[in-house]
Amino acid sequence: MGITVDLVYGTTAPQVFQALVNDAANDYTAHTVAMVVRDRYNRPVTVTGTVTWTDVTIGTWQYTPDGQLTDVLSPYQVRAQITDSVGDVLFTPNHEDTDTWYIRNL
Repeated sequence: MGITVDLVYGTTAPQVFQALVNDAANDYTAHTVAMVVRDRYNRPVTVTGTVTWTDVTIGTWQYTPDGQLTDVLSPYQVRAQITDSVGDVLFTPNHEDTDTWYIRNL
């Protein structure tokens, strides 16, 4: 099951998450992480904030928002996209439920 995230529009503090597969942490050394985001109309969103690993050995990653995600297009459906060195891709959450992010105005 995906998680629900509530952010206030304009937040720029890093938001930390953990990429779990079947509810277990994994080591993603030599993998890259990105975000796949869709807005409330199911349109793809190109993320302009920073997405990086915080501890690759347990799969924790962070998104540092830049104000791009707005309340008008909220809620967003979000998955982490993890790519290994040969180009194989894994998405988390890895079941039909995505993470749901709500962006709120103050």
